Amino acid sequence: MWSVGVIVPLREIYKPESALTHWVRRVPAYGAAVLASGAALGLSLLIPSIADKPFFLLFFLATAGCAWLFGIASGLTSIVLNTLALIYFVLLPRHSLRLADTDDVVRLSVFVIASGAIAWAMARLRSTQQALTLAQERFELAHEIAKIWSWELDLATGKVTWSSTVKRRAGQHEDPVQIWLELVHADDRDRVMAALKRAVETGKPYEVEFRATLPDGSLRWIASSGEFYKNPKGQQRMIGVNVDITVRKQTEKALEAAAKGELAGELAHQINNPMQGLMHALYLLHQQVSGSELTQYSGVAQSEAERVSQLVKEILRLYSEPRRAF
Repeated sequence: MWSVGVIVPLREIYKPESALTHWVRRVPAYGAAVLASGAALGLSLLIPSIADKPFFLLFFLATAGCAWLFGIASGLTSIVLNTLALIYFVLLPRHSLRLADTDDVVRLSVFVIASGAIAWAMARLRSTQQALTLAQERFELAHEIAKIWSWELDLATGKVTWSSTVKRRAGQHEDPVQIWLELVHADDRDRVMAALKRAVETGKPYEVEFRATLPDGSLRWIASSGEFYKNPKGQQRMIGVNVDITVRKQTEKALEAAAKGELAGELAHQINNPMQGLMHALYLLHQQVSGSELTQYSGVAQSEAERVSQLVKEILRLYSEPRRAF
């Protein structure tokens, strides 16, 4: 734990990568640009008709592939290499870095501008895809940690669409509603079906708590809730979530048991005090009637009182530790 009032800079907690590591990590991006440009140039030289195309198709593909796989830096590197390759090997005069034809200058300028647009667009798409993938992973991880699973019920077909979890990387999956009902504990199934039927008939939100038997045989408490909505086609559907509340139920049960134990212990304690007085009075009475016909009855009363007192002491012993724990 950090001391109160001490501000620790992030650079001291998360060490930045070294310059060498930074450049080594970029080697694949620049290497891909070199390989892609070399491949495009090689094919252009082997198939001259491709090089005569007005927009140099293979070089466009090389730039697009680099930008998509490794980002804008790789795409821009590919554009530079492609431009040099076209000037030196393809456009006239060959093996020279100057252009003699004005049309070639225009073609090359259009190529550079178009390649830049393609590289930016592909890098942007790649960044968006990565952001969506990361958001999906965060969404799934949050659901997994909170033990929440979303679902959507198609009332027309009776199909339930479930959200995936971190352990089940298969996206959304669809099952008949009967499969879900089979997971519900037999003692709770009628109550769940009645709640679902009532929600469908009234169009009001659905909410119920039940026990579910999972495929691995474990028993879990589930809080299920949902609401109705209409999709763009006007079809009525229900969307909701299932939340694992097993820990909450176990805590409530433990607290309830502790409360009952506290009450039982307190009652036993309250009974024990007058019981001791009663036993003392019976002992004195037994001494007074000793030798008479009432001796037998006083002895039985004293024996039963001692037995009750012993039971009260056992109750006190059983609930003394839970009372101290809470």
